Amino acid sequence: MERRGVSVEYAKKEVRRRTTLIGTLLLKFGYGDGLICGTYGMHRLHREFVETVLGRREGVDHLYTGKTC
Repeated sequence: MERRGVSVEYAKKEVRRRTTLIGTLLLKFGYGDGLICGTYGMHRLHREFVETVLGRREGVDHLYTGKTC
C-alpha cells in the first residue's frame, strides 16, 4: 500500500499560512461546530482544503456554499 498525501514538513508549512486549514482541523478534532471562510481568495481553493481534510459523509453529494449578499 502506497502512502498518499503530503509530507509532514509540507503539511506544517501549509497550516501555518492557510487559516482555512487551521479552521478545518479545529472542526475535525471537535473544537468547532462550523466554519466560515473565504473572506479573501478563491472559493474553489477554500472548498478543496475543507474537502481534503474532512471529506464527505456517505450519501453527501456536495458542500453547502452560502451566497453573500
